[in-house]
Amino acid sequence: MVDGLMIRYRLHPVGWPSCWDLTRRSCFVDVGSGYGKVVVVVMHVALEAGVRRAVGIECVISRHQIACHSLQDVQHTHVQLQCVTGSHLDFSHVYVFDRVFSPTTMASLARVLQRSPFRVLVSYRTASEWWEHGLSVVQPVAKLRLSSTGKEGMTCWIYINMRYAPR
Repeated sequence: MVDGLMIRYRLHPVGWPSCWDLTRRSCFVDVGSGYGKVVVVVMHVALEAGVRRAVGIECVISRHQIACHSLQDVQHTHVQLQCVTGSHLDFSHVYVFDRVFSPTTMASLARVLQRSPFRVLVSYRTASEWWEHGLSVVQPVAKLRLSSTGKEGMTCWIYINMRYAPR
């Protein structure tokens, strides 16, 4: 453990490529986007960072329908709501509001992410939780203390996929 972070890999951040940055080449996904964040988070990323593609994924049908209705008022070619099936997510940057995910959902998502080519993962779960669920390729590089609009405190972890880290 270094500075309170669990360390699985030693990082050498000199000369890292721009693949870690959110740029026009990036593809961003919000997993568990709910019904409001799709417009707020995904649209913000699409417009501010100018990413190539921004997608919200929601598994609860009623929330997905509300998000689709909300998005009708805001047209943007880079924003999509999708039903996604398959064994991996093809996105460079993954945001997961996973505070309410069950152990079963966490294990399923860990299996999908383990096979995915993402570069950056933003999550509210600790590294040890991800590692226990089988997502062994991630290493925390930062943590942020945040407050919700209801003043609830939470910690957000920033991870990188070690498959893409300079060696």
